[in-house]
Amino acid sequence: MNHPNLLEFAKSTAKEAGKILMKHFGKISSTEHKSTDIDLITIADTESEAFILNKIKTSFPEHHIIAEESDLIEGSSHYRWVIDPLDGTTNFVHSLPIFAVSMGLQYN
Repeated sequence: MNHPNLLEFAKSTAKEAGKILMKHFGKISSTEHKSTDIDLITIADTESEAFILNKIKTSFPEHHIIAEESDLIEGSSHYRWVIDPLDGTTNFVHSLPIFAVSMGLQYN
């Protein structure tokens, strides 16, 4: 199954979210803990995820979304996005340039 428009959407959205991350890179002064002391969340995570969720909801309001920092968003389509807005938060917090925006799309 070929979905070039969805691939281009994912790539451009991830790149734009990456620009949000870079705005914060090397400037993180506070973090919060989620499930454990090493499971961190930053303003970069939340801003990146909010941007990605808004883009998906606007462009594909019927799609399901699983995102690391938010509740499951149920949709009516056969598509489901899986999002990690800042994959490598610990590296990011320590100013190590080994992190990414991770986006996957499942069908059926």
